[in-house]
Amino acid sequence: MTSPEQRDPRNTGVNCGGLYYQTQNGGRCGVCGDPVGGPFKHEIPGPNVKTYKQGETINVELVITAKHMGWHEFRICKNDDKTRVTHECMDKNLLVIPLKDGTTVTRIFEPDDGRFVSSTMYPFVGSGSTLVIPVKLPPDLTCDHCVFQWKWHCGNNWGPGGKGTGPQEEFFGCADIAIEGTAAPPTTTTLLPPLPSLEQPSDTGHQMKMGCWFTSWAQHRPGGGQFLPADIDPNLCTHIYYAFAKINFDGTSYELKTVESNDQDHMEQVVKLKTRNPALKVLLAVGGWSHPLEIFNELSKTTESRRDFISKAIRFLRVYGFDGLDYDWEYPGDVGRGSPPETKQSFSDLVKETRLRFQQEAEVKGKRRLLVTASVGVTDEKINDGYNIAVMNKYLDWTNLMTYDLHGAWDGYLGHHAALFARSDNSGTQDTLNIDYIVRNWIKKGYDPSRLVLGAVSYARTFTMTDSNAYSPGDRATGAGLAGPYTKHAGFLGYNEICEQSGWDEVFDPQMKVPYAYKPDTKQWVGYDDPKSMDLKAAYVCKMGLGGLHVWAMDMDDFTGRSCNEGRYPLFTAAKEGLKKCSTAGNPGPGTRPPSANRMNFRCGPIAVWCEAGKRCLKPRQCLSLTRSRRK
Repeated sequence: MTSPEQRDPRNTGVNCGGLYYQTQNGGRCGVCGDPVGGPFKHEIPGPNVKTYKQGETINVELVITAKHMGWHEFRICKNDDKTRVTHECMDKNLLVIPLKDGTTVTRIFEPDDGRFVSSTMYPFVGSGSTLVIPVKLPPDLTCDHCVFQWKWHCGNNWGPGGKGTGPQEEFFGCADIAIEGTAAPPTTTTLLPPLPSLEQPSDTGHQMKMGCWFTSWAQHRPGGGQFLPADIDPNLCTHIYYAFAKINFDGTSYELKTVESNDQDHMEQVVKLKTRNPALKVLLAVGGWSHPLEIFNELSKTTESRRDFISKAIRFLRVYGFDGLDYDWEYPGDVGRGSPPETKQSFSDLVKETRLRFQQEAEVKGKRRLLVTASVGVTDEKINDGYNIAVMNKYLDWTNLMTYDLHGAWDGYLGHHAALFARSDNSGTQDTLNIDYIVRNWIKKGYDPSRLVLGAVSYARTFTMTDSNAYSPGDRATGAGLAGPYTKHAGFLGYNEICEQSGWDEVFDPQMKVPYAYKPDTKQWVGYDDPKSMDLKAAYVCKMGLGGLHVWAMDMDDFTGRSCNEGRYPLFTAAKEGLKKCSTAGNPGPGTRPPSANRMNFRCGPIAVWCEAGKRCLKPRQCLSLTRSRRK
């Protein structure tokens, strides 16, 4: 960095000790590019090399002698006492970079990297190895001494997801500067134009959606359960949801923030999958079960807070190349969880204004409009307390019904958490906890079925039975089932974890149209989706004229093909192929259906016999029923 001139400008080795050293130390680096273990010769304060004005846009000059791709960021820390600065201080002021189209970003990619931001929007000037990048100083910061930091995260090393993925070399530079106060014009509030009228998209034919959820925390699972962006098959999906971003409040405003330390890299990798499937759309999901509800409550309370959040969300989504935003507020109007009754109206306002601001941004910038969706609770209680059906139906592009977790160990009895239909012995509330009732109820309340996307699962809710001979839904349970080796949560197993355990007696319930399985010896019971139930749910979507399926989540299917002996992604594949069966010219599905075989190893008393699905043993080595034990 030659302007402002970094400390020890002739030293080009401010790369944290090199890639190997940095990787061996958890990816950590000194603030000014020294090895994290020292020595810290570049953190010694020096005299100011330049003085700038408060809020000024300065030209930062970088001399890049080797093309390593990747991206640049800039930060600043007030350091009047000239003590040693920290990453925490730097992170308080991540600086913005104005683009040529009038928008701003906080991360700019190298011209030879070309990720996500059109080359026509790059603010780079200069030639040869010199890059000149405009960077805006904070409008509210003055200092006698500040440390200005440049960070270059390279992208030329190969990782599991291809070039630019995995650990990359990083360079830093620190410069000593001063910032004088208010020679720059005083900051005024920029009022956004009033909200436009809603423009409905032209009718281009209803296309079935196949939504695939990517969970950022699955990277931490051990062994064969670890899931990374490189494990995604982008051709299974029409839409990928990246779960989750969070909403951060800095004391004055609300904005989207990442959760995992490597979310930025993983977001880049997931969005880059669009190069392998140009029709693919990637949405960022914000919220989730563990997200603090008070943040949603306060964010959505006023027109000003909503407007400010949406404006910043647009910038975040555009920087990372997302195609839209999914609200996963669990749940508006749910007093028991912490959202008061008035948040029903607040959520409606947030949905409406997000759609209209997204439309406005697209019209002004000449871009494709960002999508806005919501993943919602599905029961009558959740609808009545938190959702204005008319507003959601009008302003959301579609709604993801979370038609799962309808039962669990909290009930005290065995129950399938994602049954397609009710059992004949259900009554009262139990008669409503199934997909068919839920879908018909939403439609009855006025929701356009083509804008409802049905939820399916790649995981089981699990129980410990009270009696090894009492394994029917509705029989008593003593609590949650045992935790699995990958997901490590009692009451919960991924489909891959179920497959890797032997000894299950499986039953495909002819009324609920879903499977469950049990182990008499350990009293374990699981209710889940399998390829057959996925196919039936896809057929139901088509029959009811729904918008498609979304499946939670990719990391718990057999994504390697080594757990279930059914090929890679047997559940997602069954869902995708099932949607194709009902495709028409005006209702295209996600692709063509290849031939498939569904064979299982069915139990015949003490003898295991190889039978086709849907049959059982009448006597040894004759296949005719539904109770089966999975082939190992």
